[in-house]
Amino acid sequence: MRSWSSLLLLLLFLIPVISIWWYSRADLPFEVMPSSSVKESDPIFNEGLQPVTPESTPIERLSNPEPEVFQGEKEPDQQVEPKEDFEIWMRALDDQGTPLEGDISLPLLLDGNPVTISAGEGQRISGRELRTSYPGTESVLIPLGGGKWTLDATQQVKSFGGLIESPWAILGRPEQPDQRPALIIFGHTPLPPGSRLRAQLIGEDRVLDGGILKTQAESNIWVLSLNPRQWFAGRLSLQMAWSWEASSQFDQNRVLEIRGSQSELRESDWEWSGSVMVDTAKVLAQQTREIKDWYRRALEEVEASRDLLLVAGAKARGKRAKLVKDDERMGKMLLHPLAPELGNLGRKNSFNFKRWRRLIDEEFPAHWRVWLEKEAIPYPDRYPGPARNVQLMFHMLNKYSRLESTLIYSSLGRDRHINDFVADFDWDPVTERTQTLGKLRNFIDSIDEKIQPRNP
Repeated sequence: MRSWSSLLLLLLFLIPVISIWWYSRADLPFEVMPSSSVKESDPIFNEGLQPVTPESTPIERLSNPEPEVFQGEKEPDQQVEPKEDFEIWMRALDDQGTPLEGDISLPLLLDGNPVTISAGEGQRISGRELRTSYPGTESVLIPLGGGKWTLDATQQVKSFGGLIESPWAILGRPEQPDQRPALIIFGHTPLPPGSRLRAQLIGEDRVLDGGILKTQAESNIWVLSLNPRQWFAGRLSLQMAWSWEASSQFDQNRVLEIRGSQSELRESDWEWSGSVMVDTAKVLAQQTREIKDWYRRALEEVEASRDLLLVAGAKARGKRAKLVKDDERMGKMLLHPLAPELGNLGRKNSFNFKRWRRLIDEEFPAHWRVWLEKEAIPYPDRYPGPARNVQLMFHMLNKYSRLESTLIYSSLGRDRHINDFVADFDWDPVTERTQTLGKLRNFIDSIDEKIQPRNP
């Protein structure tokens, strides 16, 4: 038994030794055995199955040796995003929104063809690709998605020796609200390549959009992607500026060489101002009338409702409001749809509380709600201050109605109604009613002054 154990141990020792000796003969982890159909003289055997060693072949590490194949005939890196058809209403305007006369050639290519706009209010064109065509620059693809667009090309006033000499600024506005507008600026500049320019689009004394642009050469095409917004007709100011502080010393010295070395130019920015038209002067006049008419009717609604509540409150307490002597205010008040209801409320002990509650809890709020609905205000970006104040103004009107109701209940010996607890309680109801009427007057005057300034 002991001899068999010794023999078994010897065999276990010899097997790995023999294996190491055997594989070291070919330095291969395997041996290629040609089949009967492949001879050693065949080219496929001699060239296709050579021994592979670390010294003879570089190692390539693939994260996925069998990459995913996308549906279709093209590899993923060869696929291109399909172009979508678009339809454009295009106009060529001066800096006041007047359509230019004659046939106007624009620095654009529509599906490879030059774009020419005929005289008039504009023309409709369609295609799949719109590119720039400006001397001294490479053609740039204008990022228009599919659907309908309006492109207003504004001809710039000629200027020489300044920061920018620009023939055109083109604003592309999509019909779909989720698509981004685009501003395309063509211009020459003496600034060295790589210089940074701050661009701002300004309307109604507010910066609407902007970005940082860089010069590529003497001739440039800048495409600025803008944030989606509800556009209003009118002339926007395009401000472009080279900043002294944001530039390198090399660029500062170069600009001083161009502009001159006067002391007042050192450490001063270099600016240029252009124009971007949104629609024509004719559309601007139409929109302006629409905006002013809406705000005028909103203010008339607030003033008439306020006066109705004043008269009804005074009558309920057995008094007479001072405004009944004002024929103009009384005339407008009596045109209000709810005027007949308020006139039949009665006074003192005969005051109809049930009808009063229906008026200030249901009918007045429903009548005011139409002015506060979403998208009720036409072109709110045109006058953002009045657009915000309209809601505050109607909120203040509702608060006043509750204070007027509180005084009626108090004077007629009743407790304050639960629906009338909307006040701040900083003052007694009489004082707070006076304060609220004053705030309401301020809202009315502020909106009226902005929409129809008395000193334009």
